Amino acid sequence: MAKSTKATAKKQSAKSKEQKLSDLVYIQTKLEVPKNQHNAHRNFDYRSAESILAAAKPHLKERNCSVRLYDDIVMIGERYYVKAIAELRKEDVTIEGAIAFAREPQSKTGMDDAQVTGSSSSYARKYALSGLFAINDEKDPDGNETPEPTPKPKVTPPKNNTGNQKPKPTPPKPGTTDPKPYKPSEAQKKYIGDMLKKDVFTDADREHYRDKYEHLSNGRETSDFIKKIKAEKKKREDAKK
Repeated sequence: MAKSTKATAKKQSAKSKEQKLSDLVYIQTKLEVPKNQHNAHRNFDYRSAESILAAAKPHLKERNCSVRLYDDIVMIGERYYVKAIAELRKEDVTIEGAIAFAREPQSKTGMDDAQVTGSSSSYARKYALSGLFAINDEKDPDGNETPEPTPKPKVTPPKNNTGNQKPKPTPPKPGTTDPKPYKPSEAQKKYIGDMLKKDVFTDADREHYRDKYEHLSNGRETSDFIKKIKAEKKKREDAKK
């Protein structure tokens, strides 16, 4: 009896976790956040942390979820960074989380120390929320939010430049690594796998979608991919009725 009760509890726990992960995938799929902020000085549009939260609230309410945001100050090397943590929660349980960093500039014109830290916090929170909700983080200037851009590698020309030789870039410093390639979250991976197990899909369909899955390069592509599979699944299920 004890073994049976333990197995039942474990099964219910796994089911509950799966249901909570489906909340994350649902919000990621439904969420659309336009770049509704404008920088007149540098003439570009951008989205802010406030924009993401405003767009997410209706979907969070629909799924009875909440977002928790908090910061920490950490020192990396000789500089201070704001570490922002964004968590999706339901029934006092954290479903998934994401972390982003923003470096505090040494100074910023027209800002006191508190405003500099606040600007860094807003920037880090924006990217933590983008990671959590799989929002396309394509590069944009973010000029009025960016605390301090990371300097690009310097190009050092050769000493004896005859005109035919191209300058060689300075090699990266020891200990640095290339950015990791994009990968969909475990929740998205499981959700896609579960949908493909449905009998409306053939083995050839599954092979086709798995090949497409391997070539996803960002969060927006992943969300569109999930929408496409869901639409095809519904279409085939309706055809069987």
